Amino acid sequence: MNVQNEVILLLGKTGAGKSTLGNLLLGRLDNHPFTASDEWESKTKNCEVATFTFENKTYDLVDTPGIFDTREGVNPLEKISEFVHKCAHGVRAILLVLEVGRITDEEKNSLMTIRNFLGKDARDNFIVVFSKANRNQVKDKRIAWNKIEILRTFIEQINNRWGISPNPDCYETEREPHEKRLTEIKKFIAQIKVLYSTKQFEENQKRLAEEQRKKKEDDERRKREYENKIREQEREKWEKEKENLKKEKENLEIKISQMKNYDTDSDSERDNWRTTSVPIKEVSKVTNVPKKEVSKVASVPKKEVEKTSDTKGIAILSSGITGAAVGTAMAPGIGTAVGYLAGVVVGVVVTL
Repeated sequence: MNVQNEVILLLGKTGAGKSTLGNLLLGRLDNHPFTASDEWESKTKNCEVATFTFENKTYDLVDTPGIFDTREGVNPLEKISEFVHKCAHGVRAILLVLEVGRITDEEKNSLMTIRNFLGKDARDNFIVVFSKANRNQVKDKRIAWNKIEILRTFIEQINNRWGISPNPDCYETEREPHEKRLTEIKKFIAQIKVLYSTKQFEENQKRLAEEQRKKKEDDERRKREYENKIREQEREKWEKEKENLKKEKENLEIKISQMKNYDTDSDSERDNWRTTSVPIKEVSKVTNVPKKEVSKVASVPKKEVEKTSDTKGIAILSSGITGAAVGTAMAPGIGTAVGYLAGVVVGVVVTL
Protein backbone atom coordinates (compact mmCIF):
# COMPACT_ATOMS: atom_id res chain seq x y z
CA MET A 1 0.00 0.00 0.00
CA ASN A 2 1.52 3.26 -1.21
CA VAL A 3 1.06 6.19 1.23
CA GLN A 4 2.87 9.27 -0.03
CA ASN A 5 0.81 12.07 1.49
CA GLU A 6 -0.85 13.18 4.65
CA VAL A 7 -3.67 10.80 5.49
CA ILE A 8 -7.38 11.28 6.08
CA LEU A 9 -8.89 8.28 7.90
CA LEU A 10 -12.53 7.25 7.49
CA LEU A 11 -13.65 5.42 10.64
CA GLY A 12 -17.01 4.01 11.77
CA LYS A 13 -19.07 0.89 12.07
CA THR A 14 -20.09 -1.25 9.08
CA GLY A 15 -22.86 0.40 7.06
CA ALA A 16 -22.38 3.85 8.61
CA GLY A 17 -21.59 5.42 5.22
CA LYS A 18 -17.77 5.66 5.27
CA SER A 19 -17.28 4.51 1.68
CA THR A 20 -20.10 6.75 0.38
CA LEU A 21 -18.59 9.78 2.13
CA GLY A 22 -15.18 8.93 0.64
CA ASN A 23 -16.61 8.78 -2.86
CA LEU A 24 -18.44 12.11 -2.33
CA LEU A 25 -15.23 13.77 -1.16
CA LEU A 26 -13.53 12.43 -4.29
CA GLY A 27 -16.37 13.85 -6.42
CA ARG A 28 -17.53 10.38 -7.46
CA LEU A 29 -21.12 9.15 -7.18
CA ASP A 30 -20.71 5.82 -8.97
CA ASN A 31 -19.70 3.74 -5.93
CA HIS A 32 -16.07 3.92 -6.96
CA PRO A 33 -13.22 3.71 -5.95
CA PHE A 34 -14.70 2.78 -2.56
CA THR A 35 -17.41 0.11 -2.62
CA ALA A 36 -20.27 0.99 -0.27
CA SER A 37 -21.59 -1.78 1.97
CA ASP A 38 -24.98 -2.39 3.52
CA GLU A 39 -25.59 -2.38 7.24
CA TRP A 40 -24.88 -6.10 7.69
CA GLU A 41 -21.98 -6.91 5.38
CA SER A 42 -18.77 -4.98 5.04
CA LYS A 43 -17.24 -4.65 1.59
CA THR A 44 -14.02 -3.17 2.98
CA LYS A 45 -11.88 -6.00 4.36
CA ASN A 46 -8.61 -4.06 4.28
CA CYS A 47 -7.69 -0.39 4.28
CA GLU A 48 -8.23 1.11 0.80
CA VAL A 49 -6.53 4.29 -0.40
CA ALA A 50 -7.47 6.96 -2.94
CA THR A 51 -5.95 10.39 -3.54
CA PHE A 52 -7.76 13.73 -3.75
CA THR A 53 -6.72 17.37 -3.80
CA PHE A 54 -8.22 20.33 -1.96
CA GLU A 55 -6.89 23.89 -1.98
CA ASN A 56 -3.76 22.81 -3.82
CA LYS A 57 -2.90 20.13 -1.25
CA THR A 58 -3.01 16.41 -1.95
CA TYR A 59 -4.24 13.91 0.61
CA ASP A 60 -4.46 10.13 0.80
CA LEU A 61 -8.05 9.26 1.71
CA VAL A 62 -8.23 5.88 3.50
CA ASP A 63 -11.37 3.78 3.84
CA THR A 64 -11.06 1.36 6.79
CA PRO A 65 -12.96 -1.83 7.76
CA GLY A 66 -15.97 -1.48 10.03
CA ILE A 67 -14.92 -1.10 13.66
CA PHE A 68 -16.86 -4.22 14.74
CA ASP A 69 -16.43 -6.27 11.57
CA THR A 70 -14.76 -9.53 12.71
CA ARG A 71 -16.10 -11.91 10.04
CA GLU A 72 -12.70 -13.35 9.19
CA GLY A 73 -11.54 -13.57 12.79
CA VAL A 74 -9.29 -10.52 12.38
CA ASN A 75 -9.67 -7.51 14.64
CA PRO A 76 -10.25 -4.50 12.33
CA LEU A 77 -8.44 -2.28 14.83
CA GLU A 78 -5.33 -4.34 14.19
CA LYS A 79 -5.60 -3.61 10.47
CA ILE A 80 -6.05 0.11 11.22
CA SER A 81 -3.06 -0.05 13.57
CA GLU A 82 -0.91 -1.66 10.84
CA PHE A 83 -1.91 1.09 8.45
CA VAL A 84 -1.27 3.97 10.87
CA HIS A 85 2.27 2.69 11.35
CA LYS A 86 2.80 3.16 7.61
CA CYS A 87 1.71 6.81 7.69
CA ALA A 88 5.16 8.35 7.54
CA HIS A 89 3.69 11.79 6.83
CA GLY A 90 1.18 11.58 9.67
CA VAL A 91 -2.61 11.71 9.83
CA ARG A 92 -4.20 15.07 9.00
CA ALA A 93 -7.82 14.28 9.85
CA ILE A 94 -9.88 11.44 11.34
CA LEU A 95 -13.46 11.46 10.03
CA LEU A 96 -15.71 9.60 12.49
CA VAL A 97 -18.80 8.67 10.50
CA LEU A 98 -22.10 8.24 12.37
CA GLU A 99 -25.46 7.67 10.74
CA VAL A 100 -27.74 10.68 11.11
CA GLY A 101 -30.64 10.48 13.57
CA ARG A 102 -30.87 8.52 16.80
CA ILE A 103 -27.47 7.25 17.81
CA THR A 104 -27.49 3.51 18.52
CA ASP A 105 -25.68 1.60 21.26
CA GLU A 106 -23.29 0.24 18.64
CA GLU A 107 -22.47 3.76 17.48
CA LYS A 108 -21.89 4.80 21.08
CA ASN A 109 -19.51 1.87 21.36
CA SER A 110 -17.85 2.94 18.10
CA LEU A 111 -17.27 6.40 19.53
CA MET A 112 -15.80 5.05 22.78
CA THR A 113 -13.69 2.41 21.00
CA ILE A 114 -12.14 4.78 18.48
CA ARG A 115 -11.53 7.51 21.05
CA ASN A 116 -9.71 5.10 23.36
CA PHE A 117 -7.90 3.40 20.47
CA LEU A 118 -6.33 6.61 19.19
CA GLY A 119 -5.98 8.40 22.53
CA LYS A 120 -6.32 12.01 23.69
CA ASP A 121 -3.67 13.21 21.26
CA ALA A 122 -6.07 12.55 18.38
CA ARG A 123 -8.69 15.03 19.61
CA ASP A 124 -7.18 17.82 17.53
CA ASN A 125 -7.68 15.73 14.40
CA PHE A 126 -11.23 14.42 14.83
CA ILE A 127 -14.18 15.55 12.69
CA VAL A 128 -17.60 13.97 13.32
CA VAL A 129 -19.65 13.47 10.14
CA PHE A 130 -23.35 12.55 10.21
CA SER A 131 -24.10 10.48 7.11
CA LYS A 132 -27.22 9.68 5.04
CA ALA A 133 -28.82 13.08 5.70
CA ASN A 134 -32.08 13.86 3.90
CA ARG A 135 -32.97 17.14 2.18
CA ASN A 136 -34.23 18.87 5.32
CA GLN A 137 -31.18 17.81 7.32
CA VAL A 138 -28.86 18.96 4.57
CA LYS A 139 -30.69 22.30 4.42
CA ASP A 140 -30.44 22.85 8.20
CA LYS A 141 -27.74 20.68 9.72
CA ARG A 142 -28.78 21.65 13.27
CA ILE A 143 -31.67 19.16 13.01
CA ALA A 144 -29.42 16.40 11.69
CA TRP A 145 -28.46 14.91 15.02
CA ASN A 146 -29.81 14.33 18.47
CA LYS A 147 -27.56 16.06 20.98
CA ILE A 148 -27.24 13.25 23.45
CA GLU A 149 -24.79 13.79 26.28
CA ILE A 150 -21.96 11.50 25.21
CA LEU A 151 -21.93 12.89 21.65
CA ARG A 152 -22.36 16.52 22.71
CA THR A 153 -19.43 16.21 25.12
CA PHE A 154 -17.20 14.63 22.50
CA ILE A 155 -18.00 17.29 19.88
CA GLU A 156 -17.21 20.01 22.41
CA GLN A 157 -13.86 18.32 23.11
CA ILE A 158 -12.96 18.47 19.40
CA ASN A 159 -13.86 22.18 19.10
CA ASN A 160 -17.27 21.57 17.46
CA ARG A 161 -15.89 20.12 14.26
CA TRP A 162 -18.83 18.29 12.77
CA GLY A 163 -20.56 18.17 9.41
CA ILE A 164 -23.17 16.53 7.20
CA SER A 165 -22.79 13.88 4.50
CA PRO A 166 -25.88 13.96 2.22
CA ASN A 167 -27.71 10.86 1.06
CA PRO A 168 -26.79 10.60 -2.65
CA ASP A 169 -30.20 9.14 -3.48
CA CYS A 170 -31.73 12.52 -2.62
CA TYR A 171 -29.48 14.33 -5.13
CA GLU A 172 -29.15 12.15 -8.19
CA THR A 173 -29.03 15.16 -10.53
CA GLU A 174 -28.33 18.01 -8.13
CA ARG A 175 -24.86 18.69 -6.86
CA GLU A 176 -25.00 22.14 -5.33
CA PRO A 177 -26.84 21.32 -2.03
CA HIS A 178 -24.54 18.53 -0.97
CA GLU A 179 -21.43 20.22 -2.38
CA LYS A 180 -21.96 22.95 0.20
CA ARG A 181 -21.90 20.47 3.09
CA LEU A 182 -18.96 18.54 1.67
CA THR A 183 -16.99 21.77 1.30
CA GLU A 184 -17.54 22.46 5.02
CA ILE A 185 -15.95 19.11 5.83
CA LYS A 186 -13.00 19.81 3.52
CA LYS A 187 -12.45 23.20 5.18
CA PHE A 188 -12.36 21.53 8.60
CA ILE A 189 -9.68 19.22 7.20
CA ALA A 190 -7.61 22.11 5.91
CA GLN A 191 -7.90 24.04 9.19
CA ILE A 192 -6.33 21.26 11.26
CA LYS A 193 -2.74 22.31 11.96
CA VAL A 194 -1.35 19.45 14.05
CA LEU A 195 -0.69 16.05 12.53
CA TYR A 196 -1.41 12.86 14.43
CA SER A 197 1.88 10.95 14.30
CA THR A 198 2.78 7.28 14.49
CA LYS A 199 4.79 8.11 17.62
CA GLN A 200 1.69 9.41 19.39
CA PHE A 201 -0.20 6.35 18.26
CA GLU A 202 2.50 3.99 19.57
CA GLU A 203 2.63 5.80 22.92
CA ASN A 204 -1.12 5.46 23.23
CA GLN A 205 -0.91 1.76 22.40
CA LYS A 206 1.66 1.32 25.15
CA ARG A 207 -0.61 3.17 27.55
CA LEU A 208 -3.53 0.96 26.59
CA ALA A 209 -1.41 -2.16 27.01
CA GLU A 210 -0.33 -0.99 30.47
CA GLU A 211 -3.92 -0.21 31.43
CA GLN A 212 -5.03 -3.63 30.23
CA ARG A 213 -2.21 -5.26 32.19
CA LYS A 214 -3.23 -3.42 35.37
CA LYS A 215 -6.87 -4.17 34.74
CA LYS A 216 -6.07 -7.84 34.31
CA GLU A 217 -4.06 -7.84 37.54
CA ASP A 218 -6.86 -6.01 39.37
CA ASP A 219 -9.43 -8.45 37.98
CA GLU A 220 -7.34 -11.42 39.06
CA ARG A 221 -6.78 -9.85 42.51
CA ARG A 222 -10.51 -9.18 42.96
CA LYS A 223 -11.22 -12.71 41.79
CA ARG A 224 -8.81 -14.14 44.38
CA GLU A 225 -10.24 -11.91 47.11
CA TYR A 226 -13.74 -13.00 46.18
CA GLU A 227 -12.78 -16.68 46.14
CA ASN A 228 -10.98 -16.30 49.51
CA LYS A 229 -14.03 -14.56 50.93
CA ILE A 230 -16.29 -17.35 49.72
CA ARG A 231 -13.94 -19.98 51.16
CA GLU A 232 -13.82 -18.16 54.50
CA GLN A 233 -17.60 -17.91 54.58
CA GLU A 234 -17.86 -21.62 53.81
CA ARG A 235 -15.30 -22.41 56.51
CA GLU A 236 -17.17 -20.33 59.09
CA LYS A 237 -20.42 -21.94 58.04
CA TRP A 238 -18.86 -25.41 58.38
CA GLU A 239 -17.39 -24.59 61.79
CA LYS A 240 -20.77 -23.37 62.98
CA GLU A 241 -22.49 -26.48 61.68
CA LYS A 242 -19.77 -28.62 63.24
CA GLU A 243 -20.31 -26.92 66.62
CA ASN A 244 -24.08 -27.38 66.33
CA LEU A 245 -23.59 -31.07 65.51
CA LYS A 246 -21.29 -31.42 68.51
CA LYS A 247 -23.90 -29.88 70.82
CA GLU A 248 -26.61 -32.07 69.35
CA LYS A 249 -24.41 -35.12 69.89
CA GLU A 250 -23.77 -34.14 73.53
CA ASN A 251 -27.46 -33.58 74.16
CA LEU A 252 -28.26 -36.91 72.56
CA GLU A 253 -25.67 -38.69 74.72
CA ILE A 254 -27.18 -37.08 77.85
CA LYS A 255 -30.64 -38.27 76.85
CA ILE A 256 -29.34 -41.79 76.16
CA SER A 257 -27.56 -41.83 79.54
CA GLN A 258 -30.74 -40.69 81.29
CA MET A 259 -32.71 -43.40 79.56
CA LYS A 260 -30.15 -46.02 80.61
CA ASN A 261 -30.28 -44.82 84.23
CA TYR A 262 -34.06 -44.91 84.14
CA ASP A 263 -34.00 -48.47 82.83
CA THR A 264 -31.48 -49.49 85.51
CA ASP A 265 -33.61 -47.97 88.30
CA SER A 266 -36.69 -49.64 86.91
CA ASP A 267 -34.92 -52.98 86.74
CA SER A 268 -33.74 -52.53 90.35
CA GLU A 269 -37.21 -51.69 91.53
CA ARG A 270 -38.65 -54.59 89.63
CA ASP A 271 -35.98 -56.85 91.23
CA ASN A 272 -36.93 -55.56 94.68
CA TRP A 273 -40.61 -56.10 94.10
CA ARG A 274 -40.51 -59.16 91.88
CA THR A 275 -41.90 -62.37 93.48
CA THR A 276 -40.06 -65.62 93.30
CA SER A 277 -42.00 -68.82 93.02
CA VAL A 278 -41.20 -71.19 95.92
CA PRO A 279 -42.42 -74.76 95.56
CA ILE A 280 -44.63 -76.08 98.36
CA LYS A 281 -42.22 -78.90 98.85
CA GLU A 282 -39.54 -76.32 99.82
CA VAL A 283 -41.89 -74.82 102.40
CA SER A 284 -42.58 -78.29 103.57
CA LYS A 285 -38.88 -78.90 104.03
CA VAL A 286 -38.46 -75.76 106.10
CA THR A 287 -41.49 -76.34 108.28
CA ASN A 288 -41.31 -80.11 108.36
CA VAL A 289 -45.00 -80.02 107.56
CA PRO A 290 -46.35 -82.24 104.83
CA LYS A 291 -47.13 -80.39 101.60
CA LYS A 292 -50.74 -81.34 101.85
CA GLU A 293 -50.97 -79.86 105.32
CA VAL A 294 -49.18 -76.64 104.27
CA SER A 295 -51.76 -75.94 101.61
CA LYS A 296 -54.60 -77.11 103.74
CA VAL A 297 -53.71 -75.34 107.01
CA ALA A 298 -52.78 -72.00 105.40
CA SER A 299 -55.92 -72.02 103.27
CA VAL A 300 -53.74 -70.62 100.48
CA PRO A 301 -53.86 -72.20 97.07
CA LYS A 302 -50.79 -74.05 96.13
CA LYS A 303 -50.03 -71.76 93.17
CA GLU A 304 -50.30 -68.63 95.36
CA VAL A 305 -47.88 -70.01 97.92
CA GLU A 306 -45.37 -70.71 95.17
CA LYS A 307 -45.53 -67.01 94.04
CA THR A 308 -44.20 -65.75 97.36
CA SER A 309 -40.74 -64.21 96.70
CA ASP A 310 -39.54 -62.60 99.88
CA THR A 311 -37.34 -65.02 101.83
CA LYS A 312 -38.06 -63.34 105.14
CA GLY A 313 -41.75 -63.48 104.44
CA ILE A 314 -41.51 -67.15 103.54
CA ALA A 315 -39.71 -67.85 106.79
CA ILE A 316 -42.37 -66.06 108.83
CA LEU A 317 -45.12 -67.63 106.80
CA SER A 318 -43.45 -70.96 107.29
CA SER A 319 -43.25 -70.28 111.02
CA GLY A 320 -46.91 -69.42 111.06
CA ILE A 321 -47.78 -72.57 109.19
CA THR A 322 -45.57 -74.60 111.48
CA GLY A 323 -47.23 -72.97 114.48
CA ALA A 324 -50.57 -73.74 113.01
CA ALA A 325 -49.59 -77.34 112.48
CA VAL A 326 -48.16 -77.67 116.02
CA GLY A 327 -51.11 -75.92 117.52
CA THR A 328 -53.45 -78.24 115.72
CA ALA A 329 -51.63 -81.24 117.18
CA MET A 330 -51.65 -79.83 120.73
CA ALA A 331 -54.96 -78.11 120.86
CA PRO A 332 -57.26 -78.68 117.94
CA GLY A 333 -59.02 -75.44 116.92
CA ILE A 334 -57.07 -72.97 119.02
CA GLY A 335 -53.56 -73.73 117.70
CA THR A 336 -54.80 -73.71 114.15
CA ALA A 337 -56.36 -70.27 114.47
CA VAL A 338 -53.42 -68.69 116.25
CA GLY A 339 -50.81 -70.28 114.03
CA TYR A 340 -52.70 -69.43 110.89
CA LEU A 341 -53.27 -65.82 111.80
CA ALA A 342 -49.76 -65.26 113.12
CA GLY A 343 -48.01 -66.90 110.21
CA VAL A 344 -50.18 -65.79 107.33
CA VAL A 345 -50.74 -62.19 108.40
CA VAL A 346 -47.14 -61.48 109.39
CA GLY A 347 -45.79 -63.31 106.35
CA VAL A 348 -48.04 -61.43 103.92
CA VAL A 349 -47.26 -58.02 105.51
CA VAL A 350 -43.51 -58.54 105.31
CA THR A 351 -43.80 -59.84 101.78
CA LEU A 352 -45.67 -56.73 100.72
